[in-house]
Amino acid sequence: MPALTDKVFLPIPIVVLNVFLAIFKFVLLSAVGACFAIYAKYGGEYAKSVGWTRSAGYLDMTKTLWNTYHRKKVPGTVKLALAVGFFTTLGASFLDKGIASLVTLTLQPGPPEKEVILSRQFAPEEAAYQKFAGWNSVVPSNDNAVNTMRRTLNSSIAIHNRTDGHTYTPVISDYSVTCADFEVQFLGEQIKTGGCGSVDLGIVGETGAGPGQFLTTKRSPNRWSIVMSSQFPGMSSYTMQDTSLGAGYRTSSPGCEFPENYIHGRYITKTWGVTEFPRASTIKCFLDDGNITVMAMTTTRFNLDSETRHSEVVDTMFAKPLDEMLLAMKETIKTKTIPPTPGQPSQNATRAEIWIEVRVINSTIDIHICGSAAPLNKDLSEIGYECLYGTINVLQFRAPRNERIAQSLGSSFENFGLASYMTLEYVPNILSDGTFDPVSPEKMRNDTADMTKYMAELGYNFYADFKGRTLYIQYEVAKLRLGLEVPFWVIVVAGTILLIGLCVWQLTHWLVGSPHTSSLYSIIRARLASKSNTSVPKLMRFRFQPLMLENVKLLPDEAESSCEAESDVVSIYKAESKYEAESNDDPEDQKNKTWGDRAV
Repeated sequence: MPALTDKVFLPIPIVVLNVFLAIFKFVLLSAVGACFAIYAKYGGEYAKSVGWTRSAGYLDMTKTLWNTYHRKKVPGTVKLALAVGFFTTLGASFLDKGIASLVTLTLQPGPPEKEVILSRQFAPEEAAYQKFAGWNSVVPSNDNAVNTMRRTLNSSIAIHNRTDGHTYTPVISDYSVTCADFEVQFLGEQIKTGGCGSVDLGIVGETGAGPGQFLTTKRSPNRWSIVMSSQFPGMSSYTMQDTSLGAGYRTSSPGCEFPENYIHGRYITKTWGVTEFPRASTIKCFLDDGNITVMAMTTTRFNLDSETRHSEVVDTMFAKPLDEMLLAMKETIKTKTIPPTPGQPSQNATRAEIWIEVRVINSTIDIHICGSAAPLNKDLSEIGYECLYGTINVLQFRAPRNERIAQSLGSSFENFGLASYMTLEYVPNILSDGTFDPVSPEKMRNDTADMTKYMAELGYNFYADFKGRTLYIQYEVAKLRLGLEVPFWVIVVAGTILLIGLCVWQLTHWLVGSPHTSSLYSIIRARLASKSNTSVPKLMRFRFQPLMLENVKLLPDEAESSCEAESDVVSIYKAESKYEAESNDDPEDQKNKTWGDRAV
């Protein structure tokens, strides 16, 4: 059973709601009338008049309430009952409107059916890392990476032949993790040992570093600092602006590796601040041993006009509390020399240096790199440094095969490596003063890990055939249904009121009975029938002059009753005057007078 605060979708047209509200209003007003029938039986001589006045409508009730308020002869309980009748009838008349205001007309998907959607894509022939054109999505500042991936898989990019009026939800499946702890190498330098798999980190486009040109310091069981030289005789100088961070899962299968989502070729001027807001990419590879490897990476970049600016820029750019690697770089970047490699002159390691902080916790690798942005013919004092902060998440698992996609692919299903590649770009929240919300390393890590898990959940249900330029995705396809969305507590309250009102209405007619549940017209009709011993029609002819019902005078006309009427008016006036005089008497005297003593 849903919670009271939950909303329930009812696949019914709005006309059903209108019929229900009409019945609800009818029963509720009938129940209010039943309550006044009970009051008419036990409330005294005035009680029946209250019920009749209520049935005459709001205007008549208002006039009666106003006139009765100034009459002392009418008891206060009767006045109160008349006021209660006015406001309960008014409330019951508008309660259905209140219920209708809480109901929303909406579209909801019906029962889903699984369907494999094939869509043709464009893939560049000679791309270093294959991906389909157009698969670059934007992550809004108030959203996360997985929601953006879901929207991308639901867009016309993935579903060219989608049918209007249907929803398409990628099918996810359970998976079993086979490896989530990895040894890590950076440019061949062993950093973390042990683990059920191996991840290689590198700098794509780097040409100036080689084995032995590192100074590695272990700072804690899971964090390392590295200082690296980047210039050697006969090789071009390394610059951060021309390279990307790369990651790969070491395997005997076709290579499973991919680069940072970064655009090369920018020329760094001597300024400081953000140069690239977070960009993310994810990849999925199917290995020969039946395992699937998913990797995701998110990086952001900023530059410095001086190494001493690092703390200032980091403090401005990143959310608090600052990551320990960002704080540690303040000291690491002060290292200026690397001990010479045995057999090589020490002057070979005197040019621009690169400073690296690496942290590895199970399947998550966090990395912070700062390096020269200067080519050989430039001085660091003219250009400065560029820094990268990134996080990588790796997961190896097994998932059930998708037989529908396997049948579509045929024999090639058993021999594919790289099967999907998607990139995302975060859009910062720009504030009114032109600044932006700080970059959150924690959000980067969480989103990257969630991207990995979501790609793992897609498993075999999401496959990009780059050779055939076809995308295969299994969806749950559901037709949209028009219906009503109602808070569950509204259903409970309305149903309870309807049931109670129906019971009160029927029990009153059964237990109280006529004439208290009847109108004045019904009472007169029944009395005429009993006197004439004949059946009286349900509808009878009526005249005002004289006041007659089916040729039966209800009251004498003016000529017959002028004297009687004058006498009646005088009698009524005397009775009311006497009642008002007695109202001012001592209360003890009033107690000793009977109702008959006070009557005229």
